[in-house]
Amino acid sequence: MNDAKIAQAVAAMLARINITVDLKTLPKAQYWPEYDNRAADMMMIGWHADTEDSANFFEFLTFCPDADSGSGQYNAGNYCNPELDALVDKANVETDLDKRAAMLQEVEQRLYDDAAFIRCTGRTSPGPARRTSRSSRS
Repeated sequence: MNDAKIAQAVAAMLARINITVDLKTLPKAQYWPEYDNRAADMMMIGWHADTEDSANFFEFLTFCPDADSGSGQYNAGNYCNPELDALVDKANVETDLDKRAAMLQEVEQRLYDDAAFIRCTGRTSPGPARRTSRSSRS
């Protein structure tokens, strides 16, 4: 689906609960500098961790913004909870996978409880697929 259409749909839904949205859509080349500047109260981003690790999501999207370290670089809502940042940092050096998973699950639950961000839509972009079959030869 087109990003502009998603933004229009979200604005219309918010209007139903008396939240006025001054919608501004931009081509991607112009959008990212605006996003980096946190130019709006609500912005659209898609994220897939390049490491396949949920800590990657937290470090960039929910950590307290810190220009020096780059932490929270894409945290447009400026959510900040130093306790959760520390817990993710601790999980990043935990070698026991079960303990690490529990720590990251706690972070996720606390972000949910804090309403640190609102996920308005979810979509995935499927990768290439190949249909294969096996045949037996006599």
